[in-house]
Amino acid sequence: MHITLKFCGESDVKTINNIKRHLAAIKQTGNITLFIEGIGGFPSLTCPRVIWGAVNGDIDQLRKIQKNVDKATLKSGVESNKYPYLPHLTLGRIRTEDILTKVALNAIKKNRLAVEPWIVNEIVLMSSTICHTRTVLTPIGLFKI
Repeated sequence: MHITLKFCGESDVKTINNIKRHLAAIKQTGNITLFIEGIGGFPSLTCPRVIWGAVNGDIDQLRKIQKNVDKATLKSGVESNKYPYLPHLTLGRIRTEDILTKVALNAIKKNRLAVEPWIVNEIVLMSSTICHTRTVLTPIGLFKI
């Protein structure tokens, strides 16, 4: 599981190397503590395509890190995301042919999902490849925060 700071889409080797260089230049801010508490959905929890856990803790610091990552990728030629950053942990995706029953949706809404705090001390640049029905993530860079 991971918390996405920035999705860069398809990138060539030169862009990836530039992203690595700019991420390495980000000033280290120190460890932060995060935890998961609560559930939401995209575009909404009443009709979700994605169900997610809400990230809490040192959110202001996480947002600063995300802005630095966005600036680093922008310098590398990757556009900023069009939506405001919402820190979350993706729990599941719902394909168009899948339908959640009202019972399942109500159970999700009532769930008080809570995950113990953990310390974050690095950013991992990941490559994602879609293989059949799943996405395979491969680390291609590691940067201290």
